[in-house]
Amino acid sequence: MPGKYIVIGGGGKVALKFASSAVKQGSKVISVVRNDSHNDEITAVGAKPYILSLEDASVKDFVELFDKEKPDGVVFSAGAGGKGGEERTKAVDYEGALKVFDALESSNTHRIVMVSAADLRARGILPTTTMHPVSSAFSPPTRSKVNNPLVWTEQLSDRMYKAIPAYLKWKREADLDLHRRKALQYTIIRPGGLVDEPTNGKCELGTPQLGRVPRETVGEVLLAVMENKNTYGMVLDLMEGDMEINKAVENAVEKGLSSWHD
Repeated sequence: MPGKYIVIGGGGKVALKFASSAVKQGSKVISVVRNDSHNDEITAVGAKPYILSLEDASVKDFVELFDKEKPDGVVFSAGAGGKGGEERTKAVDYEGALKVFDALESSNTHRIVMVSAADLRARGILPTTTMHPVSSAFSPPTRSKVNNPLVWTEQLSDRMYKAIPAYLKWKREADLDLHRRKALQYTIIRPGGLVDEPTNGKCELGTPQLGRVPRETVGEVLLAVMENKNTYGMVLDLMEGDMEINKAVENAVEKGLSSWHD
């Protein structure tokens, strides 16, 4: 069903994939970026650029944007991308996210889909698939049937935490903060390693593991969960897989596959 969405970090590859998918189904997308360097890419997918720096803008600035545009939902897909060290990662991935959360609580828009990262947890706590409170159903994690699936292992996890510790730290802190905000209708998507291969329209959703996923698939999953009220409050790991996207969302809801590790 067509809607109106605002994407924070709208110049990123995942954000552009979401915008493209949403526009193709008749939705309007406003892509928030810190400068005009991505304007051509944004307009090329049919979205509208809006200049507002996540680092420099105030909570009030975002409240004014949300109340003016009255979107059906917001996608947070911003990130420092490893540029500027831990200080900037904290400023964008954590403090910037909290600005948006605060603004949503003070506006008439409460729906947010958060793009996070796989395997965010307190070190020493092993990942599990937990039963989501909206569902009484539960089934244990299953292996994907895609070629060479990467399931979760401590070795893979440790390698990732050594490579990008600041990114994982502040993404997790943002997730923890959002998880506590009961007034917001949130869904957190935690994709694996992002690749630029075209999507096959399929994925594995909700099962804790480490692997990879096309950015285009992530964009399509963001749209699918945005439109599904039953995903409110869910935290879903996302990898390449063999289940059609809309069916994967329905499966995650039905089985309560919320991969919250804390």
